[in-house]
Amino acid sequence: MNNCCYQVVLPKPKPLSIRTTFSKEKLHKIENIIKTLITIQATNDLKKLFDEGALISRMCCKVKKKFRGEKLFRRLKQVTVLIKKLYQLNIPEVILNLLSAFENGMPTKQAGQWSGTRILAALHLIDRLQQFSKGIAQLIVKVLQNGQCWSEMNIALAMVSRVWILSKALYKSFLRSYNRYRPVVNQLKMAGSEWLPNFELPECFNSSLIENDKKYFSSSESEELVENPGSVMCRKPEPESFVKKRKRPGKQIRMLQEKRKHKIKVVKKQKCI
Repeated sequence: MNNCCYQVVLPKPKPLSIRTTFSKEKLHKIENIIKTLITIQATNDLKKLFDEGALISRMCCKVKKKFRGEKLFRRLKQVTVLIKKLYQLNIPEVILNLLSAFENGMPTKQAGQWSGTRILAALHLIDRLQQFSKGIAQLIVKVLQNGQCWSEMNIALAMVSRVWILSKALYKSFLRSYNRYRPVVNQLKMAGSEWLPNFELPECFNSSLIENDKKYFSSSESEELVENPGSVMCRKPEPESFVKKRKRPGKQIRMLQEKRKHKIKVVKKQKCI
């Protein structure tokens, strides 16, 4: 039986370039804006945040048997999930890829939109992380007030308060960088087939309300959930009140043998026929 196969050969699409031509003045202006988009302080804060996420995940793995039914440590795992998603976005690498297009021209609007969506996703994750870590810190304070003073609770409070402070600082810097980046994308040109026609990055946050709030951007004032959260981190964990006894199987065997020796044997009387 002959199988009839009809194959339609379509031409391959032309490779889509990520560069366009612009004037030199405009090119240098946009390149300088993208270079200073994420500050050195923001990159350092990101590294510190990833380190704190690694420490929290190690602590959760260490005490998962002891506190397997606790709501607090389940929420700590969710903090590590948010930090892992933020790490996978890799925002510094996104900026470097965008700057590599300036070698032979200007990046296209498609490349700018792709980078903008990554920055917007990072901003949403940092916002969620800020609110979530603040709620967890308040929960730990209530637990400590109820008298459940384990050493793991003190360490968790120190880590979560540090995550909350770092996420608050990162939220400010990423919000400023996103507001600076949006007008840059609108100046870029589409190249090749417009696979994203009439697309603009959304205004997800109302920047006017935040700029009017002077306390939000004041660097001198820093809100803290507890007094001196660093002192909790430096404090050594208190030793546990009980010490687990070492298992000694040889001693148990000898005790069983002695019990058998002193055991009274009961002999049943046989019935006489």
